[in-house]
Amino acid sequence: MKRKNLILGSLAAVCSLASCQKEVEENPTPQVEVTKASRYEQLVARDWHQTALIVSNVGGDKSESADLFAHVKPGMLDAKVDFQADGVVTVLKGGTEATPITGHWELSAASDSITLTLSDQARHLALTELNTNTLRLTFTDTAVNGKVSTYTSVYSR
Repeated sequence: MKRKNLILGSLAAVCSLASCQKEVEENPTPQVEVTKASRYEQLVARDWHQTALIVSNVGGDKSESADLFAHVKPGMLDAKVDFQADGVVTVLKGGTEATPITGHWELSAASDSITLTLSDQARHLALTELNTNTLRLTFTDTAVNGKVSTYTSVYSR
């Protein structure tokens, strides 16, 4: 009799485990879909602070590049840039006592460049890198003598 109870108990335990396993299979854990934020959303999601100013010059057979961030007066650097969803951009140059400059910005249809208008001067900047931590904007200028200068401003959040 004891052996019959032991067998029935073991059979009941095995059946209950099998039924639990079946429930797990029928109700799988829902998959969380991760969506990648668009470039527009990444721009307006945070304030950006300038962390580098790289200047590259190419002329003739010479090429040189340097990060001038440590050598430029703080009043010339962007302490904070805020791209707002309504197309307004606010730039704070220098320290916290500086007066913010307000203008307009527009992301190109291909999301690869920004047109920035400050103080009635428009500048077309290539958007060469954008992720959750880094924004890299590049402006290229060709001098009369044919020397090409590329200015890259790097921002972090």
